[in-house]
Amino acid sequence: QVGSGSGGSVTLANSGTVDVQSGVLNYASGTGSSTGTFSVAAGATYQTGGATMVFEAGSVLTAAGTVSITSGSTTVNLANFTAANLSLSGGTLTATGNLTVSGAYTQTGGTLNGGGTLTLTGTGNTWSGSFSTWTGDGTVVVASGAALTLSGTGGGNVFGGRTLQIDAGGDVTVSGRIELDAGTNAIVNAGTLTLSGTEMTHLYSSVGTLALTNSGTLVKAGAGTFQVGSGSGGSVTLANSGTV
Repeated sequence: QVGSGSGGSVTLANSGTVDVQSGVLNYASGTGSSTGTFSVAAGATYQTGGATMVFEAGSVLTAAGTVSITSGSTTVNLANFTAANLSLSGGTLTATGNLTVSGAYTQTGGTLNGGGTLTLTGTGNTWSGSFSTWTGDGTVVVASGAALTLSGTGGGNVFGGRTLQIDAGGDVTVSGRIELDAGTNAIVNAGTLTLSGTEMTHLYSSVGTLALTNSGTLVKAGAGTFQVGSGSGGSVTLANSGTV
């Protein structure tokens, strides 16, 4: 663990190489930046657990293992970055470029921010919890052959200004509820979008809307009613050229 304990903080300025070969390197307190090389081996984890960490444009970040954000903030300013596994349970992850997760993206809390694109290519991707948020006007792409399950409860999976793009051959299941907060929210489905949860509405905070464009297959599965729009003001615009 780097920083914290009973209040100690560490300023990290990396222009060389940080090599996380095994176990967990937890940056718990302080302000850090990397203009050099940061490598996370398979089976190892780099974790931002309270610090503020920035991976600057032009630096090298490779992650055959796991990048985890539990609190604090992590900003990835790289044009392109691929991680085997990415976990967001608290704090903020800001991506300004193209970030690809080849294994599992797991979000149970925190905020995904930034105008970049997060592309999911694996099948074990999940977004759960209550009041965890997507914002920043960027895009999450579920690529062909990939799958993502949204299972938000209580405050739900919060769309606060982001686009979910489901490519042909991609699969997304909403087994909980989606909360529509302020921002430009959109779901663009060319694959399969399955609604088996409860609702896509606005109940909390600032009123939001969502544009749902379907050129693939939109499926209502499971017992009960899945409500689209309203709640306390949220609206959904549906444009269908595919199959409902």
